[in-house]
Amino acid sequence: MTYGQFGGAEPALRQDVLRAAARHLTRGLVFSNGTIRLDPALPYAIHISVWGLGEQGARLRGADVFTKALRNYRDDPRATFVFTLNAENLESVPELARLCAEAGVRVSFSHFSPTLEYSRLLDDAQAEKGDYFRISRDGGSLMLDRDGLARAQDLIAAALDAYPETVVYSHAFNRWIHRPEGVYDVDPQTGLPANCGSRVTTHYRHFHTDMTDAGDAKCCTPNIDCRTCRLYAQSLASVLHRVQEFTATEASFSDWLDIWEHWRRLFLVERGDALVARPPAERAGRQPLAAA
Repeated sequence: MTYGQFGGAEPALRQDVLRAAARHLTRGLVFSNGTIRLDPALPYAIHISVWGLGEQGARLRGADVFTKALRNYRDDPRATFVFTLNAENLESVPELARLCAEAGVRVSFSHFSPTLEYSRLLDDAQAEKGDYFRISRDGGSLMLDRDGLARAQDLIAAALDAYPETVVYSHAFNRWIHRPEGVYDVDPQTGLPANCGSRVTTHYRHFHTDMTDAGDAKCCTPNIDCRTCRLYAQSLASVLHRVQEFTATEASFSDWLDIWEHWRRLFLVERGDALVARPPAERAGRQPLAAA
């Protein structure tokens, strides 16, 4: 084992486990909501989930976690805020990029990807079920339609051009992930994709916190509908896994290398004293930013 990913519930509540892991794994990633700051000495990349700014984030997540997370991780080189795009929050992308740039943290993007139950209810025209679809748009859902995908691509491209050091993305991946036809070739009988680079294999295993093997789950998010999945970690693993699709021309192979660089910046922490996370008392004395 050479690289660990820690997620599910909130890993920041068990920092003793993360410190123990860091004694054996020098590379890793923690998925967090950002409301509890991780030990500055922890050498892992930190991906902080964001669903919206201010009141929008509170509506989608139950509380404005973005403002607190931004305060916790200001100027922390380990931190990347991962904004989950959906039909409600697309137009927040420019403001999000600006706030992250001013706070000295990076930002990347994922996409709302429904569970199998969510998709089933939509297919059965049951989106009006208020006990399941707490947030809906005129009986619809948070899923991005064709127009929404095109708009997301344009907004990310503009943010990447405006803040290239802040936005951890690539134009090549931006084009690839927003293809309307989807990302995976899914077997209609099993519902499983034949070309997902994030499937559990002998080389990629999942473990519970008690170190028991998670078994034969298809991936780290086994309840997600593979037909509409555009989750960022799985999608990046998949596009890099399909190198043969990018070898036809020099330009396409260059795109693949750009996506590798995208992955490196997102999942690895740079080494060097200049990039060690500083405790709050030692960080620049800026005032916390309020989310718009």
